[in-house]
Amino acid sequence: MNPAIEQMLERYVCQTRDDYVRALREILQQIALLGLWRGKFFEHAAFYGGTALRVLYGLDRYSEDLDFSLLKPSTAFSLGAYGDALRRELASFGFEVSFESRKRNSQSAIESAFLKANTLQQLIIVKAAATVMRPQHAGEVLKIKLEVDTDPPGGFETESRAVLLPVPFAVRAYSLPDLFAGKMHALLCRRWKTRTRSCRSKGRRKACCEEVKIFIVLSFYFIMRVKKLRCYACGKQYLPHGRSSPGFSCSAGIVR
Repeated sequence: MNPAIEQMLERYVCQTRDDYVRALREILQQIALLGLWRGKFFEHAAFYGGTALRVLYGLDRYSEDLDFSLLKPSTAFSLGAYGDALRRELASFGFEVSFESRKRNSQSAIESAFLKANTLQQLIIVKAAATVMRPQHAGEVLKIKLEVDTDPPGGFETESRAVLLPVPFAVRAYSLPDLFAGKMHALLCRRWKTRTRSCRSKGRRKACCEEVKIFIVLSFYFIMRVKKLRCYACGKQYLPHGRSSPGFSCSAGIVR
């Protein structure tokens, strides 16, 4: 096993199959970020979403997807251009994956792709306990979804954030206030009825519940830090309740 992967595994307490699969998924996600960095992806896009909060700020949450936003709108962008860079990077650490780009719906601004790997093969690579692998289906596939918003909202801010493993590198990411805005939007605007029916697995149910936890934790963080919030529509800035402001609302009702 690659020494860097061994070091990354030490951060996890793996006792069950689910523990190993979660650790494996998160390690592959981090190597994928490294591959995107080598491919100059972050010259054009920024990392955001729940996985960004976990990787960059240590938030303990279940996360399946890697979410990104272009720095400026582009209809010509394609994730397929980064498929080879992702495969090469993961292969350099001993992981064999395939890359599948999805054709974008004409009505959608989201470009998506999947990294797929045989779960059993990857568990062997990370030397998972034999008792964990025995009930493993030989054909089971571990999937990591990548999504890029090709028509992002204006006014967001980005910053460079360091990631130390598997090797030190930097990613461009939304600033913490904008990550907060994104999670507020997900909590308030997501179609929860549909989401609930699709959250039958233990992992997805946990992910749905954690959306609420993230909102609470980040709300508390910003209230304590007295972060200014800015309305998407009018640009007016606000302070949290209890300070010199009317709160998190304005006439347009869209605050970040």
